[in-house]
Amino acid sequence: MRPPEPTPSPSRRQVFASAGLVAAAGVALAGCRGSDWYDQPVSVDESVLRSAITAKRRLLARYDVTQTQGGADGPDDPETLDSLVQRHHEHVDLLEGRLPERTDTEPLPEPTLGPEPEAPLSAAALAVAERGAAARHAQLASEAEDPSLAQLLSSISASEVGHAWILER
Repeated sequence: MRPPEPTPSPSRRQVFASAGLVAAAGVALAGCRGSDWYDQPVSVDESVLRSAITAKRRLLARYDVTQTQGGADGPDDPETLDSLVQRHHEHVDLLEGRLPERTDTEPLPEPTLGPEPEAPLSAAALAVAERGAAARHAQLASEAEDPSLAQLLSSISASEVGHAWILER
């Protein structure tokens, strides 16, 4: 029996094409309320940033459960997970660094992340979560008013598509 053929790495064009498809699906399925969620007035870009940070934290919660609880279904390579988690933390830092300083005396409410994942996720489930996050960030890129924020979110989306590809190998 012959060993399986190695899977070729996706080209840059394939990664961006996948990100574009995911973005189109995200925009088509979008139902975001945008800045209407906040009681206080916020700019469109601040709303976009806060939504992007929330999506990243939601994804990190899924990785955290998978890393801490492990399991037979989880990805076999903890170093790969560590690398992906590190990239997500870097993305959160970049996004948080762009938040404007608030002069209001009352801080904005923090959005909820939803229910905590209860069990570790398989590599395939993490790949689906990555693709969902990629779609969300591509959608947010289309809503951003600042071109540099749109570019950052598009890059994050493309990175998440690459993470999904890594997890599917």
